[in-house]
Amino acid sequence: MKKTLFAALFCIPLMCGAAMADNNDRADKAKAKMAELFGNDYVPTLTQTDPDFAAIRDNLIYGELYYQGSLNDTQRTLVTIAGLIAGEQFDYLKQEIEAALNLKIAPDIIKEAIYQTAPYCGIGKAEKAINISNEVFTARGITLPLKSHATVNEENRFEKGRDVQVGMYGKRITDMHKATPDIQKYISVNHLSAYCFGDFFTRTGLSPKEREMLIFAVILTLGGAEGQLQGHALGNITAGNTKQNLIDIAALLMPYNGFPRTLNALNVINKAITDKK
Repeated sequence: MKKTLFAALFCIPLMCGAAMADNNDRADKAKAKMAELFGNDYVPTLTQTDPDFAAIRDNLIYGELYYQGSLNDTQRTLVTIAGLIAGEQFDYLKQEIEAALNLKIAPDIIKEAIYQTAPYCGIGKAEKAINISNEVFTARGITLPLKSHATVNEENRFEKGRDVQVGMYGKRITDMHKATPDIQKYISVNHLSAYCFGDFFTRTGLSPKEREMLIFAVILTLGGAEGQLQGHALGNITAGNTKQNLIDIAALLMPYNGFPRTLNALNVINKAITDKK
């Protein structure tokens, strides 16, 4: 009994040597991934002053999480951008936008990912992110403004937004519209359909699957919005994403959000999507 407990607590090689071996090359993987994302000459500033912390951070994010799960590097990078905006971690955002360009993600797609955060975390955060992206694009010689992806006008933005909502969430939307008190309808009916979905979700450039991933990342990062997070967990499934995708989004953002919000998100995912896969 004591030997078993000791092995469980201290992970002796007999029981978990394979797991330890898998982690031995974290630093090499991190170095390779950071070179791919940020360039061969990239050296994190923190390595000069706090090398222990820098190693913990980089080995986790770029030596493990970027190699784990069901997301590809484009999805990982756009999801990270959305999470950083929602969390106001703008010091990290500039290098993540640089990484997106290095991965050959088109500038207008990066902008669409940033735009999509606005109705969920607020226009101030989104606008600051837009300004940061503009600085990066200008430094790279990318001409602004980029091409428009708008598909609605003043006459049809409510109708088109409502159609997207109903397509994604079905009868729940029509029931919600009917049940909303008249004095609140201008917010939770008119603006939700016309602004949140009409002005943003109807735009081209990103698919509904991609937009739902980004929305989930934003709401997860904000915290305290478990009802909305559960709704968009189901919205992700309707759009064609998987439960594993959502788990991997929570894991990817864990270093930035911390464990409390990450574990809360896992709880919401498990409640919303009851299969065991």
